[in-house]
Amino acid sequence: FAAEIAGHYREGAGWLLGMDVAVFARSAGAPEAGVLGMENLRYVFFEQRAEKGQDENAATFSFAGPRRGLASWLAAPGAEASAEYVSSGAVAALALSVRDPRQTIEEIFSSVTGIPADLARFEAETGVNVSTEIAGSLGADFTLAVERPSLPVPGWIAAIEVVHPAVLDGALRRIVDAYNARLTGAAGAPRMMLKQEEVNGRRWTVLEAGAIPAALYWTYDRGYLIASTDRALAARAISTRGTSGSLTRSLKFTERYPHTGSLHHSGFLWLNANDVVADLSSLAANPRLKALMENRDPLLIILDGERERIRAASRSRFTSLVLDALLMQGAGEAGRGGEGRGVTKKLKSRL
Repeated sequence: FAAEIAGHYREGAGWLLGMDVAVFARSAGAPEAGVLGMENLRYVFFEQRAEKGQDENAATFSFAGPRRGLASWLAAPGAEASAEYVSSGAVAALALSVRDPRQTIEEIFSSVTGIPADLARFEAETGVNVSTEIAGSLGADFTLAVERPSLPVPGWIAAIEVVHPAVLDGALRRIVDAYNARLTGAAGAPRMMLKQEEVNGRRWTVLEAGAIPAALYWTYDRGYLIASTDRALAARAISTRGTSGSLTRSLKFTERYPHTGSLHHSGFLWLNANDVVADLSSLAANPRLKALMENRDPLLIILDGERERIRAASRSRFTSLVLDALLMQGAGEAGRGGEGRGVTKKLKSRL
């Protein structure tokens, strides 16, 4: 433990909190610990240091041996082309690279009680092998982003690496056919419809369900499935890739990139709700609370998966993260019926 602490200090530290959690991880003994991969968790570190005049926060989870369970799903750092489909105006984005999609789905199904039996029944009815035909068709890189904070359904896009698009589409078609076959003879039952359309020289697959007003659109572009409930938004995502309008190429993204010394990472979380929060700030009666809500910096957290550890780093100010957490808790208390003055008073006392 002392040697691990010394390693963190060699990189520089403003403050450091380290915990040897191996004893607690072993004594927990809960089945969930094995599923999450926490059984061999050894050390946890939280730290802040100054890099080039700016604070950088990091959390490190070290394991005794190779990562297992859920902790092993995060792949080693690499290029994430799926994130290039996200525009610089995105409200939120989550980009991840997983080590093996097939392993990930198989572990999820095997760890949840009752799922294996339900999965076997599903595969028998549809003739689709979920592990080989769906999970086996996917690549390791995917991104999900909220581009527009609209109601009741936000404008979102998904970019998923696909290595066998024909196999994936065939499996989805058989699922739809099996679903509709079960409704045969049921008058008025909402059926699903899978069709293809060509718009501006690009072929789109459209999934419509009678019970759901919004259709799902997807197409393939340079090895990625691009999906959304708004075809225009998905088309814009395709034109965004590789341009200066991409989030990962924007100044507001790159200037918040942690000084990790690495070009590629395993994933990131981006949150830029400035416009949304600023609109909500008009509802705040307290001037100080309103000022806090109107001046939120974008949040970027970078994830790296190594053989025996996971590291998360951010250049967002630690005080800003704390304030955000307090604001969220205050909003939750207000939503549960607390009076605005009481919430504001508690918030001010904590600050």
